[in-house]
Amino acid sequence: EYSYLYKQYANDVVHKANENLTFFEAMGNDYEYEKNRIILDRFQGRRIDSFAYTEMFQYYIHYDFSAFLVILICLYALMSVFIIEKETDMDILLVTTQAGGQATTFVKILSTTLFVCAVSFWFGCIDFISFAHFFGSLEAISLPIYAIENFANTSLNLSLGEYALLSLIVKTIGFLVVSYFCLFISLFFRNALLPFIICLFFMLGFIYFQEAFMGSERIILKVVNPFNLLVHRELFRGTEFVNIFGFPVL
Repeated sequence: EYSYLYKQYANDVVHKANENLTFFEAMGNDYEYEKNRIILDRFQGRRIDSFAYTEMFQYYIHYDFSAFLVILICLYALMSVFIIEKETDMDILLVTTQAGGQATTFVKILSTTLFVCAVSFWFGCIDFISFAHFFGSLEAISLPIYAIENFANTSLNLSLGEYALLSLIVKTIGFLVVSYFCLFISLFFRNALLPFIICLFFMLGFIYFQEAFMGSERIILKVVNPFNLLVHRELFRGTEFVNIFGFPVL
């Protein structure tokens, strides 16, 4: 029923956006005019042409547990990247070597990036393969993302397969942001335990604020929270804008 009626729903959104364009143009409100023009462009011609078994993707899109496992793995693995040389008093010696100082720091950051990307892609691939195996169907992979009812108002015009890839990329970026943040915290300590505990508390804080402002109108507070990259349904299932210098940015 939802798939059949979605075309009419999208047409209603387009019709309302057209009305708003006329109204805000007359009012001289350029910001709201541009916002409705983007909405019109995104929803124009939307329809779900075929029916398929979408339950696998409904569960996959709302699955978050592996993201927390990756966070814990990254925290455990990365806390000693800069601290271990301080614990052994090698930090003073390293800066006197030809490849010490900035070169060593660059290589450590590069290694961190490769490690985090590898762990993220490994868990992402295992998740997708596991869901596909247990549900025994990928027939909905070519359906548009708005075939999932929670994504009726999404600004994305991607297939479910393309969204799965986008989701993996966005999660990886989120893991990198969190990992760099934890590396920065670790720079100020000579023992790995204390920064590990501090970073865990920061992660809990990010999770709390992510839950607290999910669905709220405080879009800036959602945008600046790195956990919204890890649990990013809220960013993608609606069409929301941030006002940047008077221009609406999705």
